[in-house]
Amino acid sequence: MKTLMLVLGFTSLVLATPAPSQAARVGYFVGSGFTGTSTYGFQGGWGLTGGVEIPIARYARFVAQGEYQVLPSAPEIRAMPLGASDLGRPIDGATNASLSSAVVGFRLQPEGTVRPYLDALVGVGRLKDHSYGYNGPDYQERNETNVLLSFGSGVRWSPPASVGSLFLDAHLQFYYLQGIDQAVAPIRMGLIYP
Repeated sequence: MKTLMLVLGFTSLVLATPAPSQAARVGYFVGSGFTGTSTYGFQGGWGLTGGVEIPIARYARFVAQGEYQVLPSAPEIRAMPLGASDLGRPIDGATNASLSSAVVGFRLQPEGTVRPYLDALVGVGRLKDHSYGYNGPDYQERNETNVLLSFGSGVRWSPPASVGSLFLDAHLQFYYLQGIDQAVAPIRMGLIYP
């Protein structure tokens, strides 16, 4: 009898608890887009991102994110003023460097159908540069890992009666690595579920 009362009490408590709103659920996101630097503009750079956002307060979320980016790596090449047709187009004669990162931090975001947000993230960034020492007698690949800071903003749109949201954001990432003396600027578009 005691067990039955406990089960009935627990069941009624669970049924009386309102379902969490979409804004209060854990969200998973994936996206891709262009990556730019002040040396090359947005020519030749691209990247992928994915992660999770966990609500910690009404307007705040904890974010854990991984990212992979490819950038041109040839110091003698300089970008000219670019048009929309140049986005992501490879640079002739350039080799590529790859950046990978894992970051955590916070996102401030209101509730609603259209939600602008601000991110502040910190983590670890890794550079793998295939062109390091390319013209010298000893070819060697450079691999470095160090701290990364990322600040950005974006907007999230949740269409009515949808199971997910679309997002568009831009960040400035500061890699504390030799050979990256400028901010990296990824622009990403993707999906957040739910």
